[in-house]
Formats: sequence, structure tokens, C-alpha cells
Amino acid sequence: MTRPIVIASHGDADGVSSAVLFSYAFVVKDVVFPEMFGDVDDSVDVVLDMRPRDPTFSNIVIDHHPGHPDTRNYHLIWENVPTSLIVWKLVKDKVSKNQWWKVVIGLCGDGAPELVPTEVWDACPELFHEIVSHKTGRYGGFVSRRPIWEMLSAPINYACRLKKVGPLFAYKILRVAKSPMDIVYEDAFAVARETIMQEVNTIVSNLQVLDTGKILYGEIRSENKVEGLVAMRFAKPGRAVMIVNKETGNIALRGTLAMWAKEKLNARGWNFGGHPGWIGGNLENKPSRQLLNDILEISR
Repeated sequence: MTRPIVIASHGDADGVSSAVLFSYAFVVKDVVFPEMFGDVDDSVDVVLDMRPRDPTFSNIVIDHHPGHPDTRNYHLIWENVPTSLIVWKLVKDKVSKNQWWKVVIGLCGDGAPELVPTEVWDACPELFHEIVSHKTGRYGGFVSRRPIWEMLSAPINYACRLKKVGPLFAYKILRVAKSPMDIVYEDAFAVARETIMQEVNTIVSNLQVLDTGKILYGEIRSENKVEGLVAMRFAKPGRAVMIVNKETGNIALRGTLAMWAKEKLNARGWNFGGHPGWIGGNLENKPSRQLLNDILEISR
């Protein structure tokens, strides 16, 4: 592509890092992060890390999420690895090696650090530096050591979750970052983390969750994207955990039976998507009681 293009990307660490890497190889006019996963139209030239909701979308999609329809108008570049790695492989020859470390953010954000290419580790030895801190645990104080590579995706995700900051801010910071330290020591990311974690702790301490034997179900209200973090707090072996954010309509689905619940609920007309470990959906103006009734039915 030689003309300026518009990118739409998923608002998480994988989507943000994918957009940044892509922007180094092409002339980008605008980057957007839709509120609803896959909500794009033909004003967008390239969709990253999302499955378009409308199969008649007619431009380019680079993605790793399952469920793309066999009948579609868009050109799909798909691989069963995080999208940031797909993009990196497509554009690496057009991108300075000094920027390659940014693919680590997407890979770690999607729980796949083992897929970081050898060339990336070699190009950025700074990734192996460690942050050392003193913590207090159950049995007293101890020294914690964490490698830099392990600490890069969380700041991006916290910014994406906080409505007042958002993925576009994270994209702009990551795009101009010269070193992983620019992410680790970015004040705005630290504030986003503190704000989100305080809210999650408050929600969890007051939330009543229904256990159907197969699915743990709870409802919250927040302008921020905290439903996934809340769901992880209630993880229980042999269950799915579903948290509905009634403020935004967003739904997080996690846990052992999450894929089972996804298939059962989609068969009842819901539209859950994602991949193992990170499944989500939206109420789409349906009442949450309808969702709960369906959960009770499939849990019998």
C-alpha cells in the first residue's frame, strides 16, 4: 500500500503492538480501536487482531481469532499465533531492529512468550534486564526479581482498560518508545494500573457470584474494562467464570469450561468470540436476565 491507510485494531496489548509494528512499514493516516470487538466498516483499510462482525467487510484482515466465516468478502491473513507475531513476520524487513522488541508485548499479552523469535531476543538484550524490588509476604520480606520482557504487556493492558486513557494513548506512547524502559517507567501506565487494581479490589470484595456447578456468574458496573480481571479472581478448576459489565455490556468468559460455555451459548443466539484463555462478548442490548436464564438452562 502506498497511499495513507486507516487501521482498526483490538484494544489490548496484542492489538496495540500489532498496530505499532504495522505503522512502521506503511503510511498510516489514522488508527482506531473500536469499542465493540470487530465493529468496523469499509472506511477501514486494514483490521488487526479482530474478526469483523460484518462478513461483507471488503478489505484486509490480519488476525488469529477462530470463527471467521467461510463466506466472506475480506482478504484474511490468519495464523494460530498472536497477531503481533503475524504482523512482525510480514513487516520485519521494513522495520528497524531497534523496534522489534515491541512484538514481545503482544506475545506476552496473549500468554505466548515462548513464541518470541530468536532474532528478537538477540536484537534486544535489554529484555533480559531485571527489576528488583522488596516485597512483604506471608512469611516476611523477600526480594522479587522480574525480567523486563515479562513486565511490558501489563502496562499497555492497564491503559487500554482505563476509559480515561485507552488504547489510542497506549499506541501513541508505544510507537515513540525507544526502549523497553520507556514502558516500564511511564508514569501514566503506573497510574492506570493503580486505578484499575483499586477498582477491581473494591468490586471483588463486594461481589456476589452465583455458582451453577458449571458456570460462576456475576454482574458488575464499571466504565472501565475490568470484567476480565474480576473474572480471573473467581477462577475455579472445572468451572467457567462469566462476569457481565452492565455499564458497557461487555462480558468476560474465563476458565476450564469457557470454550464449552461459549459453544453452548452461541448456539442459543449469543455472539461470544476470542480464543482459549480470553473469551468475551457483549450483551448487545439484550437483558442480562436473558443471558442468566440461558446459563441456567445449559448448566442443567
